[in-house]
Amino acid sequence: MKQAQPQSREPKASQVHSGEERRERLLKSREWTLKTKHQASLDFDKAVMTLAGGSIGVTLAFLDKVAKPPMNWPGLLWFSWIALTVSLLAILASHLTSIKAHERVIDTTDAVLRGDSESENTIKSGCWGTATMSLNWASAILLTVGLVMFIIFAMMNQP
Repeated sequence: MKQAQPQSREPKASQVHSGEERRERLLKSREWTLKTKHQASLDFDKAVMTLAGGSIGVTLAFLDKVAKPPMNWPGLLWFSWIALTVSLLAILASHLTSIKAHERVIDTTDAVLRGDSESENTIKSGCWGTATMSLNWASAILLTVGLVMFIIFAMMNQP
């Protein structure tokens, strides 16, 4: 029986990077991640606004062209409109809280750079970042609820 040779745990020469090279790679990766995160956030906001606003338009067209009195469960339609409208308001509010979160990060970064703060751990968006994230989640959830309520209403009011 052949015994397995222990494998060397030493990295190959091509895998060895100086600490500075590794740091540069990490900084480039971080920079790219920040750029793509920013773009994803913008795309999310646009998508929610487009979907919620468009959905309200679709519900109005459905009422005009398809649903005829007497309608079944009109409360579902009202609930759908409320959820879609609040979704739009939440995403708009998240824009304002996002601006405040960025201002907070800039202010705390400036404090660290001036030497007013001892630790870079103080660079935070504070409650504004939390509010922005909460509003984004609320807008997505309300959009989903509004769409589901409208779909149920539409199914119940097919001619």
